Amino acid sequence: MLAELESLKASQTPGSSSTTPPATRRAPTPASKQKARPRQEPEPETGDRDDGSDGASDGNEDLSEAAKRNRLRRLCEKKPSGKRNVPEEIGLKWEKKGRDRDELLEALEASNYDKDAFIQTVTRVHEKISKTSSKKRRGWYTKEGMEKILKWSKSYIAGVVKYCERKGNEKLKRKDKYNKKLFKYYVEYEDGDSSCEDDIEREIRTDHMDSKVGSH
Repeated sequence: MLAELESLKASQTPGSSSTTPPATRRAPTPASKQKARPRQEPEPETGDRDDGSDGASDGNEDLSEAAKRNRLRRLCEKKPSGKRNVPEEIGLKWEKKGRDRDELLEALEASNYDKDAFIQTVTRVHEKISKTSSKKRRGWYTKEGMEKILKWSKSYIAGVVKYCERKGNEKLKRKDKYNKKLFKYYVEYEDGDSSCEDDIEREIRTDHMDSKVGSH
């Protein structure tokens, strides 16, 4: 009977289920929005180029003084290969610094930073200076030689003699090698002042003959 009671009690107790209820799914949360990054435009090339330019825009009027000098440097400096972007004489002028470098910078600005125009401008100026310098000549002349060969007036010759005899200019006056009573003066003149080299030689020969005549 006890067994029957236990069986009855067991039949009245609700059985426990071995299965677990399915887990509730959460609604998917929206993905976090990422901040949009601004699009970066490619930067212009500013490295040194073989032609000496810097790859920048043509807004030359807005260049700073440092930027102008950097352009000049890239044109004139000697590269590791030993070459320059300009003729050697221009590069050597740039290396002197000071006024020489300032003149090159002025020429570069006047050429609107164009390499070919810059080279032509500097070369033209250099040739002009060379031609002007070549006209300047110096030599030893007597008063008579200044008048006959250089075609100077007597008043101008007097000024030249006074200058050469001034204190401190003793080296500009000397006695003739063949006639000790005759003085020569070291003067500067233009090529056009003297007719030709033969006149100068004639003066020397004349002075030499005069010295011989005076010795008799």
